[in-house]
Amino acid sequence: MEKYLAKKSMQNYVASDTSLVTIKTESVIYWDDSKKIYYNKIFKNNTNYYPIPFFEKEEFGGIGINSENIYSNVNTSGLSNDFVIYILDSKHGLYWKGLKPNKYMPNGWENGYSKGVCINEKKNIIIYWVIIW
Repeated sequence: MEKYLAKKSMQNYVASDTSLVTIKTESVIYWDDSKKIYYNKIFKNNTNYYPIPFFEKEEFGGIGINSENIYSNVNTSGLSNDFVIYILDSKHGLYWKGLKPNKYMPNGWENGYSKGVCINEKKNIIIYWVIIW
């Protein structure tokens, strides 16, 4: 699966990368002001950092999943270090009528969409996402 995603993805990142551009819910920013980051650009260090969702901690104890295998309080992505993030598609523009531009996003990326897959091979965990902002 990872070889396939590496070929099909626009870009991939490790979850611990501090340059990631993340889309956060208002509640994340409201309750933790340190999560409010203003981004200047998506191209940094010779890499395009396409926006991804910020993965908020959820409890899955009822179905036998330890949330510590998934989430991290210190990583910019919100995911634990063992995840690799694959961007399958991402574009800027208004794709959902009525959405207001995110002021903290880079110029030209105030609205857009992103879809991809995160894989933690060690724990056999796959996360799929589609986000429109």
